[in-house]
Amino acid sequence: MRKIKFRIWNKQTKKMYSWGEFRMKLNENWSFIIDGQSISNYNTKLMQYTGLQDKNGKEYCRDDILVDSRNGNRYKVTQSAGAFWATPIDRNQMCESYCLNLLCHVHVTSEIIGNIHENSELLKGQ
Repeated sequence: MRKIKFRIWNKQTKKMYSWGEFRMKLNENWSFIIDGQSISNYNTKLMQYTGLQDKNGKEYCRDDILVDSRNGNRYKVTQSAGAFWATPIDRNQMCESYCLNLLCHVHVTSEIIGNIHENSELLKGQ
């Protein structure tokens, strides 16, 4: 069984925090504690780790951007229907047989090159 971990993107400071760099505060309006300050969940984006690693051993997380070494295509890690998916960034890739593939089918041939929050320029079509 995989360990449940998260990372968060602070929308105000434009900074990513990994598991262990923040605490969750569960109350009426749950929030995060970062550097001793309480940050509202409305000012953050919570992203769950997938339990999978790329070909270099880096852990995949929702909203990561990956490149498939087999063909150079880029994908965004999404979560839907209880699963993590490698969703094509370029709409022209939608006809390929493994588009919208489960992340577990492509993670060993792919490499994380960024995420949608810190590297939005990677979301432009190829």
